[in-house]
Order: sequence, then C-alpha cells, then structure tokens
Amino acid sequence: MARAETALSKSELLAACRGYQTGRRLGNRGYAQGRQLSCGATGEVYFGRAAPDSAGFEGLPGATSQPRQVALKYMRSINAGVQRQIQQEISTVFRCRSKYADEVKDPASEGHPNLVAYLDWFAGPNGLDREVYLVMEFCPFSLADMIFVAGNLRGDYEKSFVSVKRGKSLAGETSGGESPGEKKSPTCFRFSEFEVVKVSCDLLNALTFMNRHGMAHRDVKTENILWAEGRYKLADFGTATLLESTPSRRDESGTLWIMAPELLGRRPHGLNCDIWSLGVVLFEVTSFTKPFNSKELLAYRNSSEAAFSSSFWPFLCGTSGPSTPARTKTLPRLKSGSELPRPLRQNDLGIAAETTPSRAGRNIRSKCRSVTLPPLSHGAKEVSEGDESPTSPASEDHLQRFNFLRKRLLYRWCYSEDIRSLIFEDMLREEPELRPTALEVWQSPRFHGLAEREAEPAAEGLVLEELLRSVTADNFLRAMKLPATQGGYLATAAG
Repeated sequence: MARAETALSKSELLAACRGYQTGRRLGNRGYAQGRQLSCGATGEVYFGRAAPDSAGFEGLPGATSQPRQVALKYMRSINAGVQRQIQQEISTVFRCRSKYADEVKDPASEGHPNLVAYLDWFAGPNGLDREVYLVMEFCPFSLADMIFVAGNLRGDYEKSFVSVKRGKSLAGETSGGESPGEKKSPTCFRFSEFEVVKVSCDLLNALTFMNRHGMAHRDVKTENILWAEGRYKLADFGTATLLESTPSRRDESGTLWIMAPELLGRRPHGLNCDIWSLGVVLFEVTSFTKPFNSKELLAYRNSSEAAFSSSFWPFLCGTSGPSTPARTKTLPRLKSGSELPRPLRQNDLGIAAETTPSRAGRNIRSKCRSVTLPPLSHGAKEVSEGDESPTSPASEDHLQRFNFLRKRLLYRWCYSEDIRSLIFEDMLREEPELRPTALEVWQSPRFHGLAEREAEPAAEGLVLEELLRSVTADNFLRAMKLPATQGGYLATAAG
C-alpha cells in the first residue's frame, strides 16, 4: 500500500504543485519574454519581466511598482524521459519551497536562501504535455561564468611571463631572477580563499536542507550554481530525487564529470553522492580545470570493475584495489624441458652469417624469456619514505588519490592545507560509507576553522584586470557593469 502511494501518476504529481500557480501566462498582463540567457538539451532560459500587479508577486522581496526581473525556463517534452524529468523538477522545487515555508512558519516565503527561488509555473501554448514554463528569480551569472572569465585572465597572465622570459633569452640577458615588479603572483586572477569557503558554505547549506528532507540533487555542477542577492544558489532540479538515508537507488543520473563513482557504476547510492560532486566543483574553482576527463570516466563506466566498490581510484591510477580484479600482468610460466624449443639456426631468425653465435643466443633468450617489471611508482616511494607502513591500504589509497589530483592542478596550489584536505581527502572519497554527508562536513572542526575567517576588503579599480585580481562574486558583478570595451570576457561569458 505504501508503495502504491509513492508511485504518483502524472496528474497527481503536478496537482500538488497547482497551488503555486498564479494564473499568469505570457502576455501583457503576465510575463514578457526577452533575450535568451542559456540553453540546454531540454529547453532554454530567457530573461523576462513580471507585470507589477501580477497576483502573488506583490509581497515578494524586490517587488515594486516597476516590473520585476525574472528568468523564464522553457522546457519541451520531446519524449517520455524528458517529460518525467520536467515533472520531477516541478514537484521537487515546490516541495522544497513548501518544506522551507513550514520550517520558518511563513507561507509567503519564496524558499531556502541558497536555492534558486521558483515563483510560478504554467503550460505553454501547445499544452502541458508538450511544453512547460518555470518562472524563477533572475540570477545575473553562474559560477561557470566566473571560472570562464577568471581562467582566461589567468591564462593571459601566465602567457605574459612566458613572452617576457622568451624576449630576455633572445636578447641574451642571462642575469638570474626576476625584478620585484615582474614577479609572478600565484594568487593573481584566482578565487580568493574567502570566496572558496563562501561557495562551500552556501552549497553545504543548500544540500543540508535538501538532505534533511530526504532529497538528493544529483547534478551539482558549476553551471547549476547561480549567484543572486549576495549568495550562491543551487538550481536545476531535473535529476533530483527522494532518497533514504541509506544507499538504495541504482539508476545513473546527472552529468558525467561530476557523477560519484557509485553513480558511474550503477551501484546503490545515497544522499552523500552530492558531496562528491561538490568536491569536483571546488577542485574546478581552485584550479580552473576539471579533475577528470570524459575519456577516463567513460572507460571506467564501461569496464567490469565499475560494479565493485573501491575500484574508481585504483582504475584511474592504474593499480589494483582490494575489491577489484587484478589488472597486473602475470609472468610467463617456465616451460619444461620437453617444451623448450630446439636450438635455432641463424637462417631461422634471418640473422646475417657474420653475426656471432653468442650474440644470436642473447637475441633468442631476450625474445623468449625477457620480462620488464614496472618501475616503482612515485606514490609508493612516498609511502616508503613516510611515517605510515608501506603495506597500509589506507595510506596507499590516500597517496594515490593525492598524487593523482595534484598532477591535475592547472596552476600551483595557493590555498590553505585545510581546503586541500577538505576536497582531496573528505569530499573526493570513493567509499560512500566513509564519505561524509553535507551536515557532517558542516559540523566538522576543519570546516568550522575555515568558515570563521574574515572577508577580504573590496577591490579598488575601474578596469577589469584590477577588479578581478581577486576573484569574488561582488567584484565580478562590478566588472559586469563596465563598458563592453573593458570587459570583453564578461561579454562573452554573460551574453
């Protein structure tokens, strides 16, 4: 009976959300649709305006006598799978809004402050079965836009030093060292440490709220992290689902490069699969590159080892884990005397007549019996030189993961060791039973020490390069208001 109640039909699923409809549509007295902001596989997002007298908007923050800026998410039901995804997103976003309103005891609340506010929804001109509009609060940019702009600026900054060094070498200058004015800064055009912690705090706050009500997002990525009203907010709930506290679901959902290993392997997963995705996001924020590429992730997903736990890092590092089938090459078995080949002549191998017999014999033995053993890995050297035992599985796993991620960094690490440990050791831990939940990360002493740090002073300057020397959301918003000639990257990123 309980199972029948959870399997809601399409009409029952959307009927619970009809109380959030204002009755408005596209038109003069409803919403005006403007330029396109972004597009995806199932639809597009447009800039929009809500009429000032629209029912349900007069009491919301930002509502004045002027039309309120909103974002209109247009979704097309091109097949049954997309239709289920649309229904799932509508039910999830308004469920979150209802749960938060119950928590704060405010029925007019527009939802959790770290989740993008969903204000209204309605069917398109072709009917509810074909197209749906979701009305959301307008967010000026995403975390992906910030990474795109800052990555370009940092790349140009790095290239400028390469060109200076090349010019000096061509000019014959051999004096060592750089002048103080030419010294390269590892923090220039990078996210400030305070901003990295702010991204972590805002998203952990959002995930803790969702997990408290049994929901997992399953698509936490930079494109789905938007900024508005001084906060980073989580958006796009098309893959969100209700989960128990223990791993139960086995379906594959989300974007490839942020999917947890248990999702890639179609193994049971729980609420903490979003912590892995958050670790991937923070890696990209701190290094402007992704820790994994699609080729190796697809290879793992299509391999037989993906069905085993604790197989992801050994697969990527080229070693065998305790739960995976061994991939090391075995030595050829020694042959008995009857199986040994007869002594070969020079003509059998095509060796010239002047070749000495001893040299030919060495060639034969090399062909028949030579085996090249793999060299000692860098991680194994570090284990043998460290305090922990070289045979400790935990130390081996830690060093393999650490060395792999360190080599994937695009630029030198310029943040505290606490942030590196939070990402490398806690969030990107493969075993779901050992990976912390959002609440456990939030309550950990390590994260508390990071969250207590003070904000940096606002950047001074009137040009893009001065504002974004320390990348923060506030500086990015100020840079977006610059003329197009001064902010070319911003024009490309934000459209």
